[in-house]
Amino acid sequence: MEDEENISGKRIIYYDHEPAYQALRQKGESGWRSGGKSAPFNLYWNIFKACELLPPPKARVLDFGCGGGEFSLLLAQKGYQVIGIDYSRTAVQMAEENAKRARIKNVKFYCQDALKPDLKFSSFDAIFSIAVLHCLLGQDRMTYWNNAKKLLKKEGVLALATMVDFPKDKNWIKELKINKRTRTDALRHRYFASEKQIRAELESAGLEMLYFARRNDVKDKKGCDDLIIIAQK
Repeated sequence: MEDEENISGKRIIYYDHEPAYQALRQKGESGWRSGGKSAPFNLYWNIFKACELLPPPKARVLDFGCGGGEFSLLLAQKGYQVIGIDYSRTAVQMAEENAKRARIKNVKFYCQDALKPDLKFSSFDAIFSIAVLHCLLGQDRMTYWNNAKKLLKKEGVLALATMVDFPKDKNWIKELKINKRTRTDALRHRYFASEKQIRAELESAGLEMLYFARRNDVKDKKGCDDLIIIAQK
């Protein structure tokens, strides 16, 4: 992939991942990759499922920031009726191609901004969101929470995974030029929220917390811990 600083310079807005997805496509990738690896989608699913708080298969669900559609396709294979949205048009194209390749039909993808979704309110039994929240800064974070609540049906659930706190590897903190006061990296790719802040955001949105757990066994031990959340409208 191109140098991160060059890619960041092409972004329309700070959370625009379109230039990065274009670079990934040029390398022949079919979804998001960080350090050559995709997110551990199966592990996230197993954690969510073990909580026994998800709606049954055939429910209508949204993948909020779907990227190349890997988690959307996993949900569709479990029997859900899936809508996936992403700000990046290239990511959505990848997702559509991945669905066609896998011959999965109970999933549709749209190029939409999760901060301005063109979707019917109160229309989803569940919303899933993997590695999206930590890409948002400032008031956009509450917009994310509030939009999720608006899109959920009554008693619908939001299941998400996000990075929490700073990386454990001090060299990574230095490499990313993370400012511990603003809690952002130099390129404004990520916001390293504290567990306390995320809990406060969830409560401010008026969502009921059903499951809230910090995990250090999901990804690289040197990176950030994951926060796994299931909340209900």
